[in-house]
Amino acid sequence: MTLNPHFQPPSGDKRDWLSYAPYWSPDPNCPTAKTEPEKCPYVKTDGVTNPDIYNLTSESDTEAMASAVKVLSMAFYLFDEEKYAARAAEVLRMWFLNNQTRFVDFNTTDPVCRVSALV
Repeated sequence: MTLNPHFQPPSGDKRDWLSYAPYWSPDPNCPTAKTEPEKCPYVKTDGVTNPDIYNLTSESDTEAMASAVKVLSMAFYLFDEEKYAARAAEVLRMWFLNNQTRFVDFNTTDPVCRVSALV
C-alpha cells in the first residue's frame, strides 16, 4: 500500500508524494518550539536536518518497493519460478498503475514545510 495514513499532502490526495524540506525546521526561538513545534514558523537550518522528515513514509516506501522488486526479480532469475516474477509485477502494478494505490509522480511536487509561515 502506498498511502500515508498520517500525513496528507497539500493537494489533499494521499497518493501524492510528500516530503518535507529537509533544511527548514520550526524556529527554535518560538515560545512553543519544545511543546508544539507545528505551531511555529519555519526557518532555514542549513546543515541541520529537520527530524520530521523521518516521520513521512514516501521515501522509505519507495526504497522498500524498489528493493522488493529487485529481490523478487533476482529470485525469478535464479530459481526460474514464475511466482517471483508474478509478485514483482503485482507490486509494480500496485505502485504505478492501480488508481487506488499508485503513487502520483514525485517529480511534480516540491518538499513542503508543515506550516505555511516561513521566516
